[in-house]
Amino acid sequence: MEDRFLFRAWLPELKKMVYPKAIHYVEKGIAIEYDDDVASPGWFELMQCTGLKDKDGRLIFEGDIVRGQNRYEISEIVLRDGVWMMKMFLGHRPALWEIDPIEVIGNRWENPELLKKGVKK
Repeated sequence: MEDRFLFRAWLPELKKMVYPKAIHYVEKGIAIEYDDDVASPGWFELMQCTGLKDKDGRLIFEGDIVRGQNRYEISEIVLRDGVWMMKMFLGHRPALWEIDPIEVIGNRWENPELLKKGVKK
């Protein structure tokens, strides 16, 4: 992975995930450049990359839905107290890099139905 932070953004009005080319600090927050367009503050939800990859080599982002070692462990990736983890383990607190292997199966914006108990993909 490159030596920089990677981000992606969900554009709810367009129901579209984009990967910003640039992030700009503006008076009311941040704006992003993507494709040939710009999204103003409040028009998107920004997510940071964890810097880790799943078992298939896909980068893992905040908000991704992953399946853990046990095929029934389906949870969202969150950042809590500076540690990336699966949301279902917040009480137990194993860091994401301690859970192996995991597989990205979607994200909370495009695939919210995956968070329902027992859903398999």
